[in-house]
Amino acid sequence: MGSGEPITCVPLVEEHLPARVEWLNDPRVRAGITISFQASLEDTVTWFRKAAEDETRADFACVSQDGSPVSMFGITDIADGSAALYLYVAPDLHAKGIGRLTMVHLLKEAQRLGLTEVRLEVKAENTSAVRLYERFGFHVTGEVPGEAKLKMTAVVR
Repeated sequence: MGSGEPITCVPLVEEHLPARVEWLNDPRVRAGITISFQASLEDTVTWFRKAAEDETRADFACVSQDGSPVSMFGITDIADGSAALYLYVAPDLHAKGIGRLTMVHLLKEAQRLGLTEVRLEVKAENTSAVRLYERFGFHVTGEVPGEAKLKMTAVVR
């Protein structure tokens, strides 16, 4: 799978959760995100069922032409035209353009939801993610106190 192949992003469903757990526990993914827990399928299913009822969020899986998940993203804490984001890519597909393709879908979904601003936090050392976000119009708005993370914001166009 490379950046020339299309992906489709669909609402996250329970069938995507085993891949989510695998990715969240993979050291390559963990190096770029800020979770401290070890993910389990049971806990992730519990989280998913609660999240699915939360009207202030929308979670998605992006899949390749064969239906395999290649990335996941979420738009959370939706309120007053603003929301927080998360995004991660299957560890075997890092640096293959999947993050860029996912960002296109993520920002289209933000537009569809009527958002005017989106924000995220990213580890400062995750320079490839910072560059990706900057290419999509995000700019650093501050640092997370006590953590080596940047706060970034973008206007939704």
